Amino acid sequence: MPTVVPIKDQNRGWRFWHKNEIYTGPAGPGRMVPNVEDGVWSWTDGLWRVDSVNYTTGLSVLEPHSFDNYNGGVVEEDVLLSTGPSRQSESYRIYIDDTAAPYTMVFDARLHVYGSAAHHMKVFRGTDISLSTGQVISAYYNNVGAYVDDNVPLELSYVPGGTNQTIKNPKVASTNESLSDGEVVTAVVYSDTNMVLSVYRMLVAKTNYIATANLGQRFIMSVELDTSFLSPSNDKLILLPGNMLLDSTVLTGIVHYSDGSDEVLPVDGGRFKLLGLDNYVGHGGGQDIDLVLKYSLLSNEYAYAPMGALPDRWLTMPYKLRTVEDNSTYTVKLFVVPVWDTTSLPQWKLTYWLYSLTRDVVFDVTSLVQPVVGQPAFDPNNLNGRQALRVALNLADIPFGGYMSYRKVQDFAITLKAPGSNTAATNYWMLEYTTGNIYGSGQFAVGSLEPSDSSKRRLDISLGYTDVGDWLNHVYWPTQPLFKNPEELSAPTPTHVRVKFGPSFVRELEVWEALQYVGMITPTFTQGTIVHLEFIKREFDGDKELGISSMVIRV
Repeated sequence: MPTVVPIKDQNRGWRFWHKNEIYTGPAGPGRMVPNVEDGVWSWTDGLWRVDSVNYTTGLSVLEPHSFDNYNGGVVEEDVLLSTGPSRQSESYRIYIDDTAAPYTMVFDARLHVYGSAAHHMKVFRGTDISLSTGQVISAYYNNVGAYVDDNVPLELSYVPGGTNQTIKNPKVASTNESLSDGEVVTAVVYSDTNMVLSVYRMLVAKTNYIATANLGQRFIMSVELDTSFLSPSNDKLILLPGNMLLDSTVLTGIVHYSDGSDEVLPVDGGRFKLLGLDNYVGHGGGQDIDLVLKYSLLSNEYAYAPMGALPDRWLTMPYKLRTVEDNSTYTVKLFVVPVWDTTSLPQWKLTYWLYSLTRDVVFDVTSLVQPVVGQPAFDPNNLNGRQALRVALNLADIPFGGYMSYRKVQDFAITLKAPGSNTAATNYWMLEYTTGNIYGSGQFAVGSLEPSDSSKRRLDISLGYTDVGDWLNHVYWPTQPLFKNPEELSAPTPTHVRVKFGPSFVRELEVWEALQYVGMITPTFTQGTIVHLEFIKREFDGDKELGISSMVIRV
């Protein structure tokens, strides 16, 4: 790698340099070693004075300079008030709350970014905004708390009574750096091709020190809409299949507070409303309408820049709804299978299986499913307590699934009734895919030795039924398998069922055979082993995967 050789001349007269010409080390790019009192200029950082020079190493120390320094008693923060040519006049603040990590970073509500090309923003500590030497302190986390990158997204500002395409605000972001109250930071706006569009210098205001009469008061930082139909590339765009009613989707609003907590509420016309739905009538793809999410503050709630006056104050967030052609591949459902886990502490765990309306494949997505932020996690030790859960996964995370980024959110409830080790229980768990539709009561298989060969075993999965329709009414239909509306009035009736347990046992039966013993089984099973029932419909063009049920084996 080429080594830059510094050029020194202590006898040259006073000079004015561009900052990129100054020698900063053998890696370059600058070659010139300035002398003390020389001037240095940068089109982004302003004016600097050479304070000292080490002629042995060739390295120099630069000191920022403002024309307001002539007024006396001015420190670096005061350059924000300068009206001379060395600084643009700014008085913006950036609000940091470091009471919970990652620290919350909120931008001055007066800061508007203009231009359709503006795409994102980075925040640098101090005034050095070089990507090679500057310190980027901004961080952005998605709505499940995962770090994305150090770019702060920009979103369109809400313009009452008008359509806005070019005026933007930075979203609420985070920082992992400990910043002092009054410290200088620099926000740089970039295009989607990382071209610098504008630069803003700002002062840090620690919200920990604001309104000290009530340091424990939390503020609402922002509100947002959560639905599985948000666009993967634009979190303010709802992509809704043309044959689906918006009322049938999961619509919730999330309130983000300054202490790092969130509150999830239904969009039911109470505290959250979605304005503009009256203008929507679903039909084929291509229809666009504007929506506004409105959150009404409680009397004891505080927010940054709320609209209205006491007692009626609110926050808004603009959205757009676009109808798209139906795609059965993305019409999916998570089937929940409780498993009695004895690998460490014996307890229940939940596994998840993804089915789609294409009915051509089944995915075990247990490792990809996570609780939605702000929602309770599954408690494996909560017996007889109904647990209402909300989980989500990004379909793009499924290996070899071929999905684009698409977030699936699903609600269900489970009530654990007995440990899997209980040999006398008749109810082990009850599931509700929709409230009140209970599935799983009395659902267990009976395992025993094969009478004709004591080295083998058999399973009774009939639940005592002698009629196939009655058996399906207990183990298949309550799982609410997917169906195509309006082409189908209900899901298809299965013709076959795959019986599975353990790592290797698979037995395919016609549905009527499930009322007989599943016999001559070589692999062993123990009390609490889970048997999977995968329902399929056999047709001339192949098997259609319909859904999955399960039973606890009782021995």
